[in-house]
Amino acid sequence: MYRSADEKPQGPPRGAAFIVALCACSLAQSACGLVDLRPVAVATHPSGPYEVVASRDETLWVMFPAAPSRTDAEEAVTVRSSTGPTDGDLSWDGLCLSWRPIEALDPGSRYRFVLSGDVRMEDGRVADLALDLPFFVLRASSMPRLVSSAPSDGASVAASASGSTALVLRFSEPMDEASVESAFSLSPGPDYRFLWGEGGSLMSIRLLERLSPCVCYAWSLGQDARAVDGAPIARAESGCFVTDLDAETPSVLATGPAALVDGRWVELSTDLSETDAGDSVAVRFSEPMDVDSVVGAITMSPARSGQVVAASTELFVYTPREPWTPEEYQRLVVRTAAKDTSGLALPRERVFGFTPRTPYLELSSVSTLVGEESPSPGEGGAFAVTIGDPPEGELTLILRFSDSFAAVAMESATRSVTVSAFFPSGLRSPRLRSAWWPSADTLSMTWEGLEASDADSERYYRLVVRGGEDGLASQRGLRLRADLAQILEAKP
Repeated sequence: MYRSADEKPQGPPRGAAFIVALCACSLAQSACGLVDLRPVAVATHPSGPYEVVASRDETLWVMFPAAPSRTDAEEAVTVRSSTGPTDGDLSWDGLCLSWRPIEALDPGSRYRFVLSGDVRMEDGRVADLALDLPFFVLRASSMPRLVSSAPSDGASVAASASGSTALVLRFSEPMDEASVESAFSLSPGPDYRFLWGEGGSLMSIRLLERLSPCVCYAWSLGQDARAVDGAPIARAESGCFVTDLDAETPSVLATGPAALVDGRWVELSTDLSETDAGDSVAVRFSEPMDVDSVVGAITMSPARSGQVVAASTELFVYTPREPWTPEEYQRLVVRTAAKDTSGLALPRERVFGFTPRTPYLELSSVSTLVGEESPSPGEGGAFAVTIGDPPEGELTLILRFSDSFAAVAMESATRSVTVSAFFPSGLRSPRLRSAWWPSADTLSMTWEGLEASDADSERYYRLVVRGGEDGLASQRGLRLRADLAQILEAKP
């Protein structure tokens, strides 16, 4: 026999109503020769059919009135779902046998707590158990389900651009976002992100790149998707939609300076006039482009040598092989040879004019070791300098520039600075003794063999710093506008 109880009893219940499952008479007799005809009553949790238990890891139990054969009792206990037996751990606490699920039970699913078989008792009786108690976890209501999808299954849609919504799934109740996202797939796989709304019952797929035309996109949602309380979705779902033939021609969305930062191209601005020395220029298109066609379609006017690379199928970068020419008006040209991935060409040639913010390199000052200085070299009269004692006749000039020089530029710069005899005729030109860089923007050079002026003759030398395309160039590629010349007057 068995009895039902809402809570696990601590001892034999008082005045409990017994429900007879089976009256089993013991074959053993008492000392007086009487047969023990007492029924075997058990208490259970759940206590009756179709109860809703309060936790996904709820402990189920059966309480015996006397010590049972533990082996018989454990073999009699099973918990089943619609897919078969459910794994759980058995444990004993006195006369109480407990079953606890190894994995959390699914809310809303129908389970059965089954007690079936003969269980021998130590007092000689036998309990013939035949209990089947259906129960639910957390709720007995219907499982979460997918209410609708847009576009509908098999629909034909436009080849949506980056930033648009490709698919919207609406559920019957708020969902666990992480489990739904993990159970969702879209193939072929464009880059996208999930957006949630309406309290977690609406999921949108927001595109991070344009869908390709004339492609069938298939999506699926597995049964691992769950509601907020952990209830699994009623069934797996799937669908597909087809993108139409591309009817939209590509366009240039933006142009501006760009730079390579940590191996990745970064758009610095959408204003080409902010292009600085050393910058490249970027062209961003409205949709994925055919790389080869775009690489050949981007040029500069006046024509200059450069390289076009694809940072992505929508972003292309032009880098000049030589630094931008200061104050020279440039035209970035994107020809109609540029095509998108479906073969549609740019409808018209685009031209973007700008003047790079590339300054000329300047020689800020020329000075000597004794403190003589020409603050504006090449613009005034002769610069009076002190010549060292003969026979060395040394002169050290310190040249400060408006920009820094890299190691390679430092080496070549020394060949672009010369001091030569200027007046009178027959004056010998000095020889370069040494050159070094106290800092990245300062060059110190020493010549020897100069002659100081005297009462009979004034002596002049000529300092030349070569500029233009063949002159010295800073680390950023800045150059002097033209050769710079400064007359040096040797003091008496």
